[in-house]
Amino acid sequence: MKPFIQSVHYLLLAFAFFLPLNEKISTLLIVATVITVIIGLLLKKISFNTSSNKMLLFLPVLFLIYVASLVFFSENADFKFIESKLSLLAFPLIFSVQLNIIRQKILRSFVFGCALAYFICLGNSVLNSFVLENGEYIFKPLLSDSRTFFEAIVFEGNHFFGKYFSSLHHTSYFAIYQVFSIVILLNYRKYFKKWLFFTLISIFSLGIIQTMSMAGFGSLMIIILIFTFINVRSKKLKMFFLVSVLAIIIAALMFHPRLKNLVNDLTNKEVVLNPDGMDGVMLRLLSWDASLKIIYENPIFGVGIGDAQEALNTTYENNAYIQPLKRKLNAHNQYLQLYIETGIWGFVMVFCLIITLLKKAKVEKYQNKIMIISFTALIVFNFMFESYFSRFVGISFFSFFCCLLTSSFEKER
Repeated sequence: MKPFIQSVHYLLLAFAFFLPLNEKISTLLIVATVITVIIGLLLKKISFNTSSNKMLLFLPVLFLIYVASLVFFSENADFKFIESKLSLLAFPLIFSVQLNIIRQKILRSFVFGCALAYFICLGNSVLNSFVLENGEYIFKPLLSDSRTFFEAIVFEGNHFFGKYFSSLHHTSYFAIYQVFSIVILLNYRKYFKKWLFFTLISIFSLGIIQTMSMAGFGSLMIIILIFTFINVRSKKLKMFFLVSVLAIIIAALMFHPRLKNLVNDLTNKEVVLNPDGMDGVMLRLLSWDASLKIIYENPIFGVGIGDAQEALNTTYENNAYIQPLKRKLNAHNQYLQLYIETGIWGFVMVFCLIITLLKKAKVEKYQNKIMIISFTALIVFNFMFESYFSRFVGISFFSFFCCLLTSSFEKER
């Protein structure tokens, strides 16, 4: 392997490993990789890959749409609003050159990074659970004695669950990282020793539960259904898995307090928006309602990425949405957030990206086909509950794996 290509390979392995662990290190690794690629191209040690990959075009176009929304439609035209979007340029450049690498090695590196992230969060929860009382350390995972164990888990009052457990990332992002790690394990099972495979599957499944992310639970159910209907031939076994998933969903709707209240409202054909609501479901409903109001008033070009949060805050204030205004929440939905920031243009571009991913899956071989289908399903689903492009851990995850899964490499060919 040529020195420059080998350097890019190691940098990508390091980035995949550190992405679940540390944002600053991940950012530095992206910069180092881009610099290495540029120097390699200037010295003619690296050449461009002639094979077509539409993702390498769509992502920079989306970045340009963001730039246009900042320059032409934002009063607050600060560079910081598109700084975090630079991965939309960085990864297409990196993957546009000929890379003599093996995809599954990078995916394995991501899995091991997620595993280490889990143990760091677990260790942090253990340390925080020991408190000093009367000169002695006692193990006390509950933050308040007024709640039962189950109530503490649901309402984030336990060091081993929710935001107190997910100390490295927001719970929704950490959950999707772990779900995607399960996808990699299931798809590349032969590259992991048997004991390691089952250990990691157990760790990530437990980790998803500990995040208490409903989007994470939903993502896991989707992946189970995808792998069941693709890999299981027996109709009886397929039906068993389907019934099991439905049973889990029904149980969650019956016993989870927040979901139970939502189901009751829907059953009564009435969802009342509580302007002072504080739970996750109500906060999202308030954010979505405010976002739709802004989109209705600015259907073509949006309000610009620089003014999006200000427009949301103004709408929250005008409608007396106390908690969303207090927390300065974004749309909590990538489709709505993108529409607010860039109008119909960015929205259409993301739709084209999703269609291109599915078309790419059709022509890929079995393993990568399943990876692309699973990745696309996770993205489409999770975009409904979080503004992924507003955080580095979201947009870098999207950009990196879009390019990695859709690019062809010399060794694999």
